[in-house]
Amino acid sequence: MPDDQLKPVLEIVTALARKSAEGGYIFRGEPECYEHVSSRLYREYAGIGALDVDSLQEQMLFDARDYTDEENGDIILAQLQHFGGSTNLIDFTTDYLVALFFACDGAPEQNGRVVLLATSEEMSEYIWSPSSPVNRVIAQKSVFVEHPKGFVQPDDEVIIPQNLKLSVLKYLENCHDIDAVTIYNDLYGFIRYRSLHHEDLANFSAGLACQNNGNHQGAIRYFTKSIELNPQYATAYNNRGRSRSKDGDYTRAIQDCTSAIELSSNYALAYCNRGEAWLHLGDWEKAKADLTAAKEMGVDIAASFRNDYGNVAAFEQQYGIQVPPDLAEMLDG
Repeated sequence: MPDDQLKPVLEIVTALARKSAEGGYIFRGEPECYEHVSSRLYREYAGIGALDVDSLQEQMLFDARDYTDEENGDIILAQLQHFGGSTNLIDFTTDYLVALFFACDGAPEQNGRVVLLATSEEMSEYIWSPSSPVNRVIAQKSVFVEHPKGFVQPDDEVIIPQNLKLSVLKYLENCHDIDAVTIYNDLYGFIRYRSLHHEDLANFSAGLACQNNGNHQGAIRYFTKSIELNPQYATAYNNRGRSRSKDGDYTRAIQDCTSAIELSSNYALAYCNRGEAWLHLGDWEKAKADLTAAKEMGVDIAASFRNDYGNVAAFEQQYGIQVPPDLAEMLDG
């Protein structure tokens, strides 16, 4: 990872390490800066006046007993939470790096945050660890907060800028072996991610169909859905960047191609697409660097340019841009 990407990531990790060193905290990663740190049960019924989440959970727990031989209510709650059921449990972890993963794994165009909750004497009565934990609970170093209000107020937080999420995920994977496989290390995690994988592929395919038909606004919408489901989908970033460039949004096109390159450093087509976007902005040095990199990786940049614009003369006439002779020679082959 280049130093200019690594430095801000290490600043975030260092900030969390310093706060963690003080002791007495548990952590929660959220891909967006939500209004409340709340349980799923609270979020589902927050519109009800005088909400009594404990009573709702007791009724749900009573109903759930018909579907299991387990008698321990805490184990049933933990299993319901594990399988995505509605409970008054709020997931936290004792490991700030695990929380950092969750803060970056999703909502790629929103800032995330790591919430710090002090394990004070007052709060400790609401914090508990699941007995007979499953693999995923162990891997995530999970603890639950079960507050009668259904939500808690953070004692501190660290914001993760959206443009750093991918770099943070790569850092966690390369330096701490923290990724989707190690975090969701059970069959349910496999099933969940396989289901998401099918969905993000479906959205990607729909985006590709729109792109091939010249419907770049539609393509952008589908590629965005694909990225939301899989924030590390380099091809979706590259294709969204290409459609944004075709739609005249060159700055965001460059951002998307850069994200694709961050995820896959040898992504030749992303260099080519980013180089063409730099042409529109008149940044000849960056355009030449990217197009040269793409060419060295095996892309026929002249053929790609001809496919998109015909030739340099046609490009200059259509966009009112005078391409420098050295670049024109590269692009005309």
